Amino acid sequence: MHSEKVKHFLAVDDGQPSLEKSKFAIIPVPYERTVSYGGGTEKGPQAILNASPQVELWDEETKTETWK
Repeated sequence: MHSEKVKHFLAVDDGQPSLEKSKFAIIPVPYERTVSYGGGTEKGPQAILNASPQVELWDEETKTETWK
């Protein structure tokens, strides 16, 4: 697992489309105002970004790079 903070989903920096050309956007908002039990959900968005480099970028079935 990556110990440093990942800034881009899947840790892919090159070739990412602009926000205007994107079909969807992932906006990591550390919102914890409505949590009624426990805490720590504000760390969720960064945890998702940090884990995202573990996702397979190549789909063997479709023979495509899924992140593109």
